[in-house]
Amino acid sequence: MRRRHLIGLGVVGFGAVFMVTLVVVITSRIPHKPPAPRAFDPLSVSFASPDEGWVLGRLEPCGSIGPECRALVEHTTDGGHTWRPENWPALPSAAGFLRFATPRDGWVSDGPTLWSTHDAGVTWQKVDFPVLDADDYSGSHLVDMRFSGGTVEFARSPYGRDEVQVLSSPVSQDKWTMSSSIRTSVNRLLEFATQTAPGAGSAPPLFTGGGTKFIDGQWSHWTFPCTGPHAAADGILAPTSTDIIVLCTSGPDPEHMTFQLYVSRDGAVTFDAVGLPPGGGFGLLAAATGDDIVINNNDVIETSHDGGHEWTQTYVPPPEGHAIMYGRMAIAGDGGPGFITQTDGFVLAGKRSGPYQGADPPQTLLATHDTGRSWAPVRITDLG
Repeated sequence: MRRRHLIGLGVVGFGAVFMVTLVVVITSRIPHKPPAPRAFDPLSVSFASPDEGWVLGRLEPCGSIGPECRALVEHTTDGGHTWRPENWPALPSAAGFLRFATPRDGWVSDGPTLWSTHDAGVTWQKVDFPVLDADDYSGSHLVDMRFSGGTVEFARSPYGRDEVQVLSSPVSQDKWTMSSSIRTSVNRLLEFATQTAPGAGSAPPLFTGGGTKFIDGQWSHWTFPCTGPHAAADGILAPTSTDIIVLCTSGPDPEHMTFQLYVSRDGAVTFDAVGLPPGGGFGLLAAATGDDIVINNNDVIETSHDGGHEWTQTYVPPPEGHAIMYGRMAIAGDGGPGFITQTDGFVLAGKRSGPYQGADPPQTLLATHDTGRSWAPVRITDLG
């Protein structure tokens, strides 16, 4: 009995040794997989002048929001030709929106909270907006900010109320006051129209779907050009004080939607309908003038230099490449600053397919230096 027991142990022992040896041999032949290369994923872009700008992003792939996905900022002083990383340890880690008015004064948002810096990014403070009444809480829809004459302005629309509130503060301080408000319909459009060359001329106007606009501290009427069932304005640009460009949609549902582009030459008093190229899924990306207009047409950039009468494809992404994102900016998303001079502009493009398995598809920054006649990816390789 004892002998049989010892033989059994011997067999088991031999099997264990054999199995361990086999595992070691197989494991040693599996090639070591290097870590995936990290790439800068731009999320938001802002220029305080034609030369100086910032792009906020993250290193991808990072899989999910965590320490390895914290926000990073790259800085340019030559109009976006070269970029270098900023060392801002106090930057909110989940920031996804960025705006700068001067090299020292900027704002970022991580969704529900807006943060400010007045020392070129060294420190960041939470912005506390004034509250009108008990029903007006932080759950308001915040619209893109604008700068003019040393003042920064935000527009917001409290949820469930047909009201627009404009808040203002000195650019170099956080002293926010309610500068104006108006009762108006906001369900179709509420946004600041971007304007060429930051800091030049008057601030871009704020447009609402109720037919009112806010410019130079005053509310006035504007002609809402969109018509048809469920008509809405998908985007609006004001490259000059008189040239206003509106992309309209109408239709019962997204599957049966029609688009129409309108251009005004008299500050949104009257509009002319202009043609769009064959296609669909349009988005208004940028405009250097009322003649130089850039759109997204089914993930392809098209540019017109005669006010929308003729269009030319100026950027076609690779099959597994990047699709052009909708071009307007908002607190929850960012299409890019558009044109920062008469010739130089930037838009963000989101990746539409490929092997990426992260939480959100990475993006790329596209630039033009010839008024939209050509676009090319901006390579940001200095990651600090």
